[in-house]
Amino acid sequence: MSEFDEFDDFDFSLPTTHGARQAYRALVQGVAAVVPSHGLYAVRDISALGLALLAPCDAFVDGEHFRLDL
Repeated sequence: MSEFDEFDDFDFSLPTTHGARQAYRALVQGVAAVVPSHGLYAVRDISALGLALLAPCDAFVDGEHFRLDL
């Protein structure tokens, strides 16, 4: 065991196609986001530019702004 073993669950990858997200993304497990106006959603990945929620395609409206707690 090394002092960095706690980071083994994260996976950073670069975008491979033009138009893809332009930030390093870390896959996370066991993290949820509470969106007060919508409910609780599992977080798929997180980056410096945002995060991906596992939610039904009609859960949010394009351009909608909201605050959440992780």
